Parts: sequence; C-alpha cells; structure tokens
Amino acid sequence: MLNQPYEVVATLLDNMIKTSKETQKEYEWDKLVAQVDILSKRVVGLEEQAREREKDFSLRECKHGKKHGGVQKYDVLSIIQQKLEEQDKKLNDMKDNIEMLNELTTANSMTIQLQDAQISHLISGQYPPFAEDSPNYNMGDFENEE
Repeated sequence: MLNQPYEVVATLLDNMIKTSKETQKEYEWDKLVAQVDILSKRVVGLEEQAREREKDFSLRECKHGKKHGGVQKYDVLSIIQQKLEEQDKKLNDMKDNIEMLNELTTANSMTIQLQDAQISHLISGQYPPFAEDSPNYNMGDFENEE
C-alpha cells in the first residue's frame, strides 16, 4: 500500500470503512432481531404457563368448592376472576413492551440507514471520483514495467 498512489489508497480505505460500517450495521440489526425473538418466545412461554396454571387452579378450586357447598363456589369464582384479571394485565404489559421494542428496533434501523447515507455522502464529497480526462484517472490501472 505504501507504493500505491494516494487515490488508490484513499479508495481502498474508503471501501474498507464502508465494509466495516455495513458489517457493524448488520451485526446491530441481527442483535436487535435476536433480542426481539427471545422476548417473543418468553411471552409465548409465559402465556402457555398462564393457561396451564389457570387450568390447574380452576380444577383445584372447583374440586374444593364442591366439597364445601354453594357459598364456597362464589368465592372460588371470584378468586379465579381476580387471578385472570391479574394475568391479563401482565400479558398486556408484556405486549406493550414488545410493541415498544419493535418501534425502537425500527427507529434504530432507520437511524443506522440515515447515518450510513450521511457517511457515504461525506465520503463521496471528500473524495470525488476522477473525471475520465483527469491525468490521475488511470493511475490505478498501470501495469508493472520492469
């Protein structure tokens, strides 16, 4: 690289920076997608656990309620209703959090794209391409003469 003309070195460095930024952008995007995927799987798992607990709780309470008579059934149903409302509230909070993460992921993606465009614009403005009639246009295409 030390024996190459400035323009060739500048082009190589620009391409290295562009590749590095693209790699970084892909890494950040993959990381965000993985986080959203993990969170989605956790929510699905929690929903399944809530359904299983709801079934188990309902069966246990109904069995106990039958043994103690009609007044007990109303108390059991009240407890079940309260538990269901608590679980619904937690699930809604989780869904809101997922929506917020999705919005943040979209905003981060748009920010990364905007920054990439700005950097590309700055680089292309700082190192404009050579015109075909420029004496430096073919400097990188020369062959070693021995």
